[in-house]
Amino acid sequence: TLPILLEKLSSTSGNAKKDAIETLSQCILVYHPNYFSKIAPEIWDYLKEEIVKVGNLASKTLALELLSGLGKTLSLTPLVDKKSFLTIIYIF
Repeated sequence: TLPILLEKLSSTSGNAKKDAIETLSQCILVYHPNYFSKIAPEIWDYLKEEIVKVGNLASKTLALELLSGLGKTLSLTPLVDKKSFLTIIYIF
């Protein structure tokens, strides 16, 4: 199901993107942190566009909430995984 959610993040439909962000925010609470450490860069690619370029405040808020949850989840993974994701965010 997560690959489908990642695909929906790139959708031009606001509703599909919103649903994907909300669902991923819930999945982060359940899935093992190591799983998200593998797909975090891909999620970040979608979220940064949503946060920076989209004018809709509600969309930005959802994206920031997902990013916050992702950060909390990744803080539970070994340093190597956190380091690679934090490097990606720093480059942004």
